[in-house]
Amino acid sequence: MSDEFMELDPSTVAMARAQASNAGMSVPQYLERLIKAQPDRAFRHLWRFDSDDEFESPDKGSDAIRAISRFQSRIDSAEVLLSSAFVEAAVTNFKPPPKRRRPRGGSRKWYDDVVESFLHRSRIVRSALVHDWQPTPRAERLAVDAFRLLSDLTPSKHELVLLYQYDRPKALATLAEHLDLLTRQIELSANLIADVEGDAGAQTTEDQRFEELRNELLTKAGGGLSLSDAADLVGLTRQGMHKRIKARSVLGMMHGSKLVIPRAQFVKSGDTYEVLKGLDGVLKVFDVAGEWSALQFLLDPDPNLERTPLQALTDGQTDHVVKAAKAYLSASEE
Repeated sequence: MSDEFMELDPSTVAMARAQASNAGMSVPQYLERLIKAQPDRAFRHLWRFDSDDEFESPDKGSDAIRAISRFQSRIDSAEVLLSSAFVEAAVTNFKPPPKRRRPRGGSRKWYDDVVESFLHRSRIVRSALVHDWQPTPRAERLAVDAFRLLSDLTPSKHELVLLYQYDRPKALATLAEHLDLLTRQIELSANLIADVEGDAGAQTTEDQRFEELRNELLTKAGGGLSLSDAADLVGLTRQGMHKRIKARSVLGMMHGSKLVIPRAQFVKSGDTYEVLKGLDGVLKVFDVAGEWSALQFLLDPDPNLERTPLQALTDGQTDHVVKAAKAYLSASEE
């Protein structure tokens, strides 16, 4: 048998050899004793899966992730079984298919190396299934166990097992066809998971960007006051300040889970502070566009005003600022 086949998954083969050695057995003997009537449970033990929940828990992960985990476990198990069977039967002429070349360009995703590895092993197992060889009785038992493991991944397990009893080559060829389809489906599922993660990552990045922009706006506006602080500043109750925000005579907006009130809209009048005159007319123009858009308009220099709208309001040019606000929103919609 080709050494390359045994070395496809070194950690798996090493684990099998180590545990067989500890039991004073050859790898085929150890696997034969482990598997018997419950191959799945045997391989959970071999790879230290302590419970069924850790292997196929319906409550953990998405359906696609569970399908990939189940597929990978069966492929790993079948690989060790067939590898041991080939050792037992002294197969030396098996040549696994070469690894597929990675396409050049593009960014590597988190799952690429893992998925490429077990998809390659799946293609190796598929080739081993249809390889022409003469099994010894013990090697045949190992090969049958691999056949049953892989058949269980298909919707035709019962039919495949019956077919194996009277037409072994046809059963193996049919299972190989199923494995081709399953491998492709698993590859598509892995790609879909990565796409979903990528979209989530892109959304996270976008959310972070908006968070930074909002923090910058609040800094330019002299910071954000709480409802209580803003009310105390102008001599209102919390309820009174909240009513003015709802009536759009004071600018207040949600920043995360908190209500913030930009400091720059309050100007000193004698010994006290008051809301900038004319602000309510501007805020009503931004009724649909929203409070953050209104704050950005107020803080950025406007070409129609030749200064910031906030400065123009301070100079009492309310009508000009309202017109500039309408022009600003019309330009934004184009």
